[in-house]
Order: sequence, then C-alpha cells, then structure tokens
Amino acid sequence: MAVKKSASAKKIAGKRAKAKAVKKVAKKNVGGRPRRASGGASTSSILIRVTNVERAVIERAAQRAGKTLTAFVRDAVLSLSETS
Repeated sequence: MAVKKSASAKKIAGKRAKAKAVKKVAKKNVGGRPRRASGGASTSSILIRVTNVERAVIERAAQRAGKTLTAFVRDAVLSLSETS
C-alpha cells in the first residue's frame, strides 16, 4: 500500500526538483573568455624600462615609420638579432 504525501511534502519535493533543474541549467552557462583556436599564436611579453624622454623618441620614430610602438620595437629588436 502506497503512503500518501502531505501537501507540504509535495510542495517541498516540487521546490527541490525545480532547484535541481536550475542548477543543471546554470552549469551549462559557463562564462569567461572563449577558448583560443588550436594552433593559434601564443605571445609573451618582455618588459623594457626606458625614461620618458627615451619613450618619446621611440614613439616619434615609430610614427615616422608608420608603425605602432610595439611593431616598431619588435622589428628593431628582431633586425638586431639577425645581424649578430
């Protein structure tokens, strides 16, 4: 013979079922940064300390060359490494 559940027991069971369903949906929506495509270029940084005057000189040279500061410095460093 089956035992009948009271109305409050049914209500609690219903809330628990809804809570489990919400938890499952919440796990699907993982936030954060999308994964990088396999084979994508990975980069690293090198810190170079310069004075404000030196930075201004390098920035002006990059503008004259029509490059960003990063591209200008990267090209300059790589060209130096090729001549050695």
